[in-house]
Amino acid sequence: MVVASIYHGTMRSNLLAVMFVGSALAVGCGSAGEGPTVQTDETSSTGTGEVPGKSLFSNPGGDAVAFASAGTGTILEVNLDGSDLKPHISSGDPPKVWADQELILNRVCGQGTGSAERGVVVVSPNGTTIGSSYDDWDAEWSPDGATAAVSCAQDESAKTVIVGETGPVGEAENWSRSGRGSLSDLVDIWLITPDGSYLRNLTDPVIAGVGGDWLPRWSSDGRFVVFESNREGNSDIYVAEIDSAKVIQLTTHSADDQDPAWSRDNNYIVFSSNRSGSFEMYAIPQVGGDAFPFGHAGRPVRWDR
Repeated sequence: MVVASIYHGTMRSNLLAVMFVGSALAVGCGSAGEGPTVQTDETSSTGTGEVPGKSLFSNPGGDAVAFASAGTGTILEVNLDGSDLKPHISSGDPPKVWADQELILNRVCGQGTGSAERGVVVVSPNGTTIGSSYDDWDAEWSPDGATAAVSCAQDESAKTVIVGETGPVGEAENWSRSGRGSLSDLVDIWLITPDGSYLRNLTDPVIAGVGGDWLPRWSSDGRFVVFESNREGNSDIYVAEIDSAKVIQLTTHSADDQDPAWSRDNNYIVFSSNRSGSFEMYAIPQVGGDAFPFGHAGRPVRWDR
């Protein structure tokens, strides 16, 4: 497997266009009758150093995001122009468990060693413990339900460590969400089929370098996985193309960009960032461009949740 990481200037912009424009045109805008308007600006108006260009779509309000409200955790939805805030109706589907789940995950996350009885701990992206059972974790399944994206590692006591979504406030001693940590640096994202016949390290550290990768989110067409990584020394948002194995750094801001998710129509990638001094949600076009806030604080979640 060859993973290419492209970080600067025109090369990254061109690669994003190659990766995303086909799927973006197929998905289209959230508003009927409106097609995408491609911008080709070569400089960033915000000076953030992120992928050049303006919004791919002329009407961000035509798309929407689901998110867990800051403080309460209530799942809400809102248009990307900040309008029409309301409760989000989730699917209510229970977590999917498959045969030999513990055995397969213990061996994958333990790099080929371990048994079904080895033990598991589910942690937040900050490394704080959420629980000690697979019941405390919900895998990120591809749209066809055939492949799970799992963020995991093995700790010093040979337990399987799986990174979930959110947990208690704080950060574990051997963990850093935005820097180096002896355990967090071991966390990779694996693609796994329920029978174990297909295993793939999506964020191979041999090529990508040292860092922790977590919170994978599939695009609705199954072609991409967006995730959070600290491989460059702080939290940033990355996108992996499944077929080509290319990995692209989507945000390069010095602040912490966290908790990525796809917007309802997959036109945008949304995330939470403290680039304004406190955490609020931002959106960035999937083909690259300037991230923009849309006036709400919270943690983006999958639309179908």
